[in-house]
Parts: sequence; structure tokens; C-alpha cells
Amino acid sequence: MPSQIPSLHGSLRHRVYNQLRDRILSGTYAKGTALTEIRVSQDLGVSRTPIREAFSQLLLDGLVRATPNKGIIVEGLDQNDLLDWYDLRIRMESMAAEKATHNLTPEIVADLEQTIAQASQMLADGQLETLLQQDAHFHDVIFRTSGSKVLQNFLNPIAHYTRQSRQISLANPERARAVLAEHTSILEAMKAGNSQKAREYMEKHIGNAAQSYRNMIENQTGGSHAH
Repeated sequence: MPSQIPSLHGSLRHRVYNQLRDRILSGTYAKGTALTEIRVSQDLGVSRTPIREAFSQLLLDGLVRATPNKGIIVEGLDQNDLLDWYDLRIRMESMAAEKATHNLTPEIVADLEQTIAQASQMLADGQLETLLQQDAHFHDVIFRTSGSKVLQNFLNPIAHYTRQSRQISLANPERARAVLAEHTSILEAMKAGNSQKAREYMEKHIGNAAQSYRNMIENQTGGSHAH
């Protein structure tokens, strides 16, 4: 039916944007890479129209820049950008945890408990590369349970921007164990109906994640600070 065409087109545009964004954030398209509509069309197997629209959104995101000669150039995120995203996460996710405490149901508790249990089993089995999915689900459930569309709209893209650094961090067994303990503390505070504690524990959890990322940067740069 004709009425379905716009929604299908919108869905394709969104998918192309997500794929391009993920390739930039993961480093598949490295900083300085020139992206043409033809190249991306071949890479993703789609027509050029949704690519052009995705480029426009990526320009607004600051993930690419337009140049007169080379067209679209990948900018990506530098280390300071990521640390800024972590600062935003500290403020927003702590607020989400506080709000979610008031909206908790037995089904949501069971979902979060199962997520922690599955992550614990993965850690015991040494399946560190799969932990990110459980970590992401834990946070996504809290975003949704907050009941705040504003917070969800801000936090969903931030989760994507920090995905790569979280993956690297969770590959460290010591940090992975700490993440599980922190998730457990957040959930226990929520189950007790203590929204202030839930907020404080989430704030500490994201703060620890940011510190883990800072440590990773310093190890890579031989102890010097990134600029």
C-alpha cells in the first residue's frame, strides 16, 4: 500500500544511519576516512538516497565533517569526547535509576535479576566478549523503567557512543566482576525502594566506568594524559 512507503523508507534511513554510526564508533571507518555515497552504497548494499540522509544526521552528530574537495570525512570521537559522554551518563543514568525505583514491578525485578545471573555465569565461564550485551540490557531496562522519554532519548545514543570503550573495559575480568557487584548494589537499593541509594550507586557505577576508561587511556599513552 502507498501509505507504507514512507515508513519503510524511514526504517531504511534509520538502519543505514545506525550502521554508519556503528562503523565509525568501532573504528571500521577510521578518523580521516573519506566516505562517498558510492562506497557506502557498495559496503551496505543500499541505494544512495538513505545514505545522503544518513550523512546529514552524522554531520549534525559531529561524527563526520564536510569538505569542499573530499566530501564527507570521518571525525569519530576522541578520548575527551568520550569522557564528556561519561560525565553526562553519570548525571542522567543516576536520575534514571532514581525514577525507575518508583516504577519497579516484579517482572522488571525478575528481568534485572536474570540479567545479572546470566552475566555472572558468562564471567564464570570466561565469556567476557558476551558480557556487553547483558550490561547494555541492564541499563536499557532502567532507562525504560524510568518512564522518562527525555532521559531515554538522551541515554540511548550515549550508550552507543560509549559501547566500544565499555566492551574493552569489560574484557578485563577484574572490572567485569566489579560491574556485576555494582549492578547488584543498584538493584538491591531499587528493590528496597530506596531511590536515593539507587541514584548514588548508579552515580558511583558510571563514575567507576569513567575511571576505568581513563586508566585505559593512560596505559595506552604511557601515563600521559590524552588531549
